[in-house]
Amino acid sequence: RFQEGEMVSQESIGHAFRFFGKLNRQRDDIREGLDIVASEGYPLLTDHILAAKRRLRMVEEDERIEGLESCIQSLVDGMRRDLEKVTMNIERAIKTDAVDNKVREECRCISPSDFGLHNAIKVGKNIKFIDFEFAGWDDAAKTLCDFVMQPRVPVGRDWRGLLDMLPNEHRPYIEKRARIVAPLHYIKWRCMITSCLSSSRYQDIGLMLGTKDRERIISYQMEVLRRFEAK
Repeated sequence: RFQEGEMVSQESIGHAFRFFGKLNRQRDDIREGLDIVASEGYPLLTDHILAAKRRLRMVEEDERIEGLESCIQSLVDGMRRDLEKVTMNIERAIKTDAVDNKVREECRCISPSDFGLHNAIKVGKNIKFIDFEFAGWDDAAKTLCDFVMQPRVPVGRDWRGLLDMLPNEHRPYIEKRARIVAPLHYIKWRCMITSCLSSSRYQDIGLMLGTKDRERIISYQMEVLRRFEAK
């Protein structure tokens, strides 16, 4: 498997693009037969805003690691301010018809949901993707954002290779939508990374790292956040 934080080749990223393309090649033919919605695959942008607010509220309410209280509070305050601005921008875009609140049906895609090279296994020169328990129909704009933002095995912030796997006639709509909602998904991912610094979850990071050393775990997760925000 790919390691946490591993720098991956363009060839490996290309495998992901092609897998996504194969997954969606017959999507119009199976649209009627597949009624599963991907995790958080909301059709409305306003529902994605509510989901981000829920995640931020969870971070606020989580019990914090002793000694990190003020640091986490500062992160929460910053995310709250950013979320308020992003919410206003998206609501304005919806009101002025710059973006549809509800994604067009033909601009949904079949998404593995938690899609990225962190959920892939190297098999010789090939790559096999795993973990489809949350797969289903999703807003293609959200899939683009999540693919380039997931922090475990970073792939860069260029989503054009993934976008090119979707029909030509829908790409301008999907990319415009993705650019408008990307700041919202950016905040969502910041919340997810920060939530791992709660007293109930940081031990999960320790299991992944194979250590119980509190300082090493905290240092690792803070570095994940730093790298994410530096992109």
